[in-house]
Amino acid sequence: MGRPGELAASYAEGEHTSGPLWGTGVAAAMIILLAYWLFFSTFVAGMLAIVGQTGGEFEAHFLFVKVLAFSGDNGVGIGWSGKAALWVPLILAAAAFIPTSRFWRIFTRRR
Repeated sequence: MGRPGELAASYAEGEHTSGPLWGTGVAAAMIILLAYWLFFSTFVAGMLAIVGQTGGEFEAHFLFVKVLAFSGDNGVGIGWSGKAALWVPLILAAAAFIPTSRFWRIFTRRR
């Protein structure tokens, strides 16, 4: 059998050490979420600018998310509703995470 270090080295030689890049997938998901929230915030800021000038209540959609902006005597506000407010960012993050964390398979050789 030999020494334990040699035995472990012989097992490690047969192993394929390249695996999924989870850190890359997490970074891609975070970048997509950051971009989503940046665009969403810009969209909402534009709605607030219009509502601040005209008053009243306006409703719009941003990637299936229902956004409401209102202005009145009591103040100005925004809101969003629906399940899409949760699911859209999660789907976008998953759509970025899965391909980038599995990207390593393109460069590995099949045996």
